Amino acid sequence: MSDQKYTHESYGQISISRVTCNGVNLFGSSIKHNSFISIKINQSTMLKDNKHSTYYFPKDKIIEVKMTSAQFAELITTLNYGAGTPCTIEEIRDVGRIEYKKPFEEDANQRLKNTIDIEKEEFKKVIIKIQDHLKNILSKKHINKSDREELKTKIDILIRESINNYKFAESQFKKQMEDHIVECKAEIESTLTQITHNLNNNNIQKQIEETKE
Repeated sequence: MSDQKYTHESYGQISISRVTCNGVNLFGSSIKHNSFISIKINQSTMLKDNKHSTYYFPKDKIIEVKMTSAQFAELITTLNYGAGTPCTIEEIRDVGRIEYKKPFEEDANQRLKNTIDIEKEEFKKVIIKIQDHLKNILSKKHINKSDREELKTKIDILIRESINNYKFAESQFKKQMEDHIVECKAEIESTLTQITHNLNNNNIQKQIEETKE
């Protein structure tokens, strides 16, 4: 009995591998990475030999994507949650390889500064508005009880806006730092894991060679 070969559009193979590099930018990440996770999906052919053993052979690549270690960890630990994890599309069948383009040119620190600058401008508008209102009240020859109440209210608003503005800047800074720490920690752990894996493989190989001697 000869080997039996089976092919169909629904047959596929998926593979996951770790790739080391000199530093790449990936979608959804604000830092450069010296390694990443590569996921490939190919069409597949199944082969059954006369001993009823089954083998699978990858054919045409359908898609290849890259993910940071943190993104990959998020992907496999947040099933049925959210709208999906960002990934970088590397290649698509009938399209070919795709060159990654950063969604914005400024770095994380610049984006944080821009966000805070926008908030500062909004705060400035509030201050000017309150300032004009206070000038109108203080320009009166006689300030009555309702004017004093309004003065107090405007000052309270000014103090509250000042506190909120500071808290916003502080929260944005903390969030940015936390995101950086999570990404850097995942990258470091990934690198250490790879180094440990390589060392273990080298030790095993050395032991095998010593046994042969």
